[in-house]
Amino acid sequence: EQWRAAWRLSLRDILCYTDQQGELGWRRELFFGGARRRAKDTLLGRRDQSLLPLVRAAVQGGQQGVLLSTLDSVAADCEDPGVAARTLACVADVLGCMAGGG
Repeated sequence: EQWRAAWRLSLRDILCYTDQQGELGWRRELFFGGARRRAKDTLLGRRDQSLLPLVRAAVQGGQQGVLLSTLDSVAADCEDPGVAARTLACVADVLGCMAGGG
């Protein structure tokens, strides 16, 4: 009996009370923020893991600027020439994807 007296909402009602654009923006930032942290951790940890899928997703998602800033800070702050070289290669990958080659 209690469920019969419960307040019901239609999908239309629920959609009126949600901010779909805000939710999608938040999820997008969460995804790309995690991707930038993953790239930084992969580079600094000298992990044998390709970053090209991440680079492609960032460029397609319009996030190339913040990814380039992250890569720039990794290259500038690291003391290991191997890490710096790989980071600069990732910068080249971003630029190549932006030019339509990725």
